Amino acid sequence: MKTKAMYLLPIIGILAACGGARTSEGSNISSLSELSPITLHQVQGAYDFHSRVQREYLDAGIPEEMNRDVADGKHENSKPIPLTLTWESKSKGAYEIEISEEKDFKASKKYTAEKESYEINNLKLATTYYWRVKQGDSVSEVSSFQTIGDGPRNLDIDGVTNVRDLGGWEIGNGKRIKQGLLFRGARLNDSYPEGWVKGGDDTGYVFTPEITEKGCTSFTDELGIATEIDLRLSARNGYPGLPPEEQTYSAVEGVNYIAIPTGGSANINQCKEEIKSVFELFADKKNYPIYFHCNIGTDRTGMIAYLLNAYLGVNEIDLYFDYMFSNFGLIAVPNAYDSDPTYKELTDLTKVTGAAGVVSSFNGKTLSEKAKNCLLSCGINESTLEAVKTIMLV
Repeated sequence: MKTKAMYLLPIIGILAACGGARTSEGSNISSLSELSPITLHQVQGAYDFHSRVQREYLDAGIPEEMNRDVADGKHENSKPIPLTLTWESKSKGAYEIEISEEKDFKASKKYTAEKESYEINNLKLATTYYWRVKQGDSVSEVSSFQTIGDGPRNLDIDGVTNVRDLGGWEIGNGKRIKQGLLFRGARLNDSYPEGWVKGGDDTGYVFTPEITEKGCTSFTDELGIATEIDLRLSARNGYPGLPPEEQTYSAVEGVNYIAIPTGGSANINQCKEEIKSVFELFADKKNYPIYFHCNIGTDRTGMIAYLLNAYLGVNEIDLYFDYMFSNFGLIAVPNAYDSDPTYKELTDLTKVTGAAGVVSSFNGKTLSEKAKNCLLSCGINESTLEAVKTIMLV
C-alpha cells in the first residue's frame, strides 16, 4: 500500500529537476524565447492546485490529522487554486487562449482575455496541458505544463461546495481511474425552508437553486455533466411536496435529474436497493458524465464514493483521505455547526456499520474483492459491475 509520502517522492523529484515549485500563491515562471509578437511565460514544475491548507493535510500522511481551524465545516476551503497563465505581447487588445491535452490541439478549449493573463481552474491530475495565445493574425509558440499526480481532484463549481472528481486516483501498475466522468459533491439547490433551524418547522419550501450562473457554465460547458443523481430524502431535497417520480428537473438546465432517496442513511445494510439503483445508472454510458450528491456530500455521498473506488482498486489510505477531505467544504448547514474535536467521521466510516466497516466484513483477498462482494450482496449483478469497471478504467 502506498503512503502519501510515497506518492510525493516522484513529484518532489520533478519539481527539483525543474528548478522550482508552485507556492500557495502562484507559479514560478520564465519567458519562452521571443519568436513571435506574443511571448509566453513558462510554468515551472508540476502545478499543484491544492491550497496551502489542503496540501498540509495531504502531506501529513494521517487522514484524521486536519487543521481544525480551517476544516470545521464553517468556511469554504474545499476549492482548488487556479493556475494563472501569463504572457507578453508587443501590441494590446483581446487575446484568445487555447488549451489542450493534445499537442495538435485537435480537442481544445478556448478562452478570451483582455489582459496578458488568464486563470485556469479545474485541472486534471497527472496531466500535461499544451497552450498558446492568439491575437489577430499573431500566434505564440506552444508551451506546456504538467499537474501534480496525487489526489483528490477537487473542483470549483460556483455556488456548490465539496466537489471532487472520483477519477485520478492511482490503482497500481501506473493506472488511474478515468477523470471527468463521475463527480461527487453537495446539493445544487437549497434543502431547507428559509430561516429553518434544526428541529424547526419544515414547511415553506420553495425550489431555490444555490448553484450560480457561473457554476452552471462550469457544470455543463466545462465538465459536461449530463446527469444529476440526488440521494437526499424526498422531504428534504427542495422539491416541495412532490413525490420522486415527479421530481424531474435539475437546478441546471438541460441536466437529467434522478432522485434516489436513501432515507437519510449512510448504512449500506439499510439502503441496498438504493445502492443497486445508483450502480445501475453508473453502468450506462449514456448517463455520463454524472454528478451525484446528498445534502452536503459527506456521509451518503461518501458511502457511494467509497464503495465505487474501493471496488475499482483505490487503496484504503486514499479512500480515507478522500472521505475526510469533505471537512474542507462549507458543510455546516443550515444551523450552527459544532465541530467534533475528535473528528469522529473517520471512526464512523470504519466502525461496524460504516461503509469501510461493512466492506471489510466481506470475504476477499483484497479490498477490491471485498467491495465487489459487498456490492453483489446489494443485488447488483456481475455484468453491471463489469460495465462500471469498463467505463471507469478501460
